[in-house]
Amino acid sequence: TDRLAAGVGGKYIYYRYRSAPFEYSTNMYGGSVFSRYNILENLFAYTEYEILNLDAPEEASLTQSYALRAGWTARATRRW
Repeated sequence: TDRLAAGVGGKYIYYRYRSAPFEYSTNMYGGSVFSRYNILENLFAYTEYEILNLDAPEEASLTQSYALRAGWTARATRRW
């Protein structure tokens, strides 16, 4: 259907915190699956499921998150 779009994505985040006397850095990486459904011409619903791996110096951890959103779109010009 023209109203539904879905996909997958990858993510990489480098995080660094420095404030004397502390210094910390880590890498986070993972992926997600998402879908978007156009309810009306300008109104849509969006959902996403994401898994990220955190490489901490002491131990690695895995985080999961789920998002459900709604949005409104508007065209930048009338020509489209």
